[in-house]
Amino acid sequence: MSASSDKGDVEVKFEKEGEVMFEYDLKEPATAKYSLDYLVDTVSKAYRISDIVTIEFATQKPIALTFEIPMGGKLTYYIAPMIE
Repeated sequence: MSASSDKGDVEVKFEKEGEVMFEYDLKEPATAKYSLDYLVDTVSKAYRISDIVTIEFATQKPIALTFEIPMGGKLTYYIAPMIE
């Protein structure tokens, strides 16, 4: 995954056998642009209550970030892609 904004660029590579990745399901390559400010704001709040997040996205579709909450709950954020 990669991201870029006026604040900089970042690229994160996940491996199926890595310690961080539990499950990986890639149906087809996808490209979309999301506001880094919204993503940072969302993750900076939700990571405090959850160690597990599911990220779902597709080309030019909203990204879904689902955080698993202890005791069986889930918190899902949807962020629309940026339109150019």
